[in-house]
Order: sequence, then structure tokens, then C-alpha cells
Amino acid sequence: MAQVIITGLVAALVLMAGVSVGTSAFTTANIDRDAEVAVTSDTDGILGLEAGDAGQVYEKDGQLTIDVTHDIENGATGLNEDAHFTIGASGDAANTHAFQLTNSDSQGHDITIGYDIDGSPSGTIEFAVYDENGKVATATADNSDSFTVASGETRYVIINITTDANQDDLSGTLTFDVNGSGNNGNGNNGNGNNGNGN
Repeated sequence: MAQVIITGLVAALVLMAGVSVGTSAFTTANIDRDAEVAVTSDTDGILGLEAGDAGQVYEKDGQLTIDVTHDIENGATGLNEDAHFTIGASGDAANTHAFQLTNSDSQGHDITIGYDIDGSPSGTIEFAVYDENGKVATATADNSDSFTVASGETRYVIINITTDANQDDLSGTLTFDVNGSGNNGNGNNGNGNNGNGN
């Protein structure tokens, strides 16, 4: 009888020891995993930026570049003062645009377009974004705007530039901020624009 009690106590102690070891946390760990982070040109990027047919927008060193005097001969150094210039055609943006933006991700995204300008010039530069139904967003130096692009969809950008007399430089930095997943992918954005060209 004593042998049975001792055996039972040993079994109980072994069971308790196993529970105690099983619930203890590890103190250190090192886990290696492969990560592939390929970097490519704007044209082939997950947010693809591709120049249209206008010579003023082109790819330089793999990045979309806007230069209003690019491909202009006879020594032009800039745009005329007190004038208006458009790169692309608002009535046919899908075929005639300054550049296009394609969402190559597997999900839709809300994208904010903005333009940070150097200084405070008196002229204006506008980036108008279109889908197949019309204008969905407009960004200027004073105002950024958002639009939705579903997976695999493309938006088209027209550039409108208005200069004044004694014009300052309108150079700056064009930005695209991805704010999160797009919730509908129908081209409507969150600020009331409805894609009707207004």
C-alpha cells in the first residue's frame, strides 16, 4: 500500500513540474525571415507614375520629372509671363495627359495629391486628376485633394499653369500620400467631388 502512495506522489510531482515548465516564458529569441523589397522605376512601381506624350513630363533616372522647358529647342528658358499653359486635354484626359497614375496594389487606396511650392509666387499651378467620367480631384500650391483608386485602376493628370507679369518661379514638389484602403473604388473622393468634371 505504501508503494502505491509513493508512486502516486511521484507522478503528481512530475505532472506539476511539467505544468510549471510549460507556462514559463522564453527569455531570448532570434528568428530570421527572408524579405524581398524590390525597388524599381516610377513606371513599374506599385504606385505607377508614367509620363504622357508631352515632352515636358518624362522619366529621368527612373523618376517622373516635370520640366516645362524639356525638349524645347531654340534656347527657351521658361514659360511666358502673363499667360496660360495646359499640359494634357481635360476633354480627353485618358488619351492626352501630362502623366498617369496606376494602382498596381492588390487593394484600392485613397490617395492625396499635393504640391509644395518654393516661395510665394503670384501665378498658379494646378494638377487636375481625372478618371473615365471626369475630374475627381484638383491640387494647387494652396490646396491638396484626395481621390480613390481601386486595384488595377488608372487616373490621369492634367497640368494647368497660369503666370502673371513679372512672374516668379513656380517650381516645387509634387506629392502623393497613400492614406489607407479605398472603400469603394468608384472614383469618388471624400471631399464632395463626384467625378462629373466640375
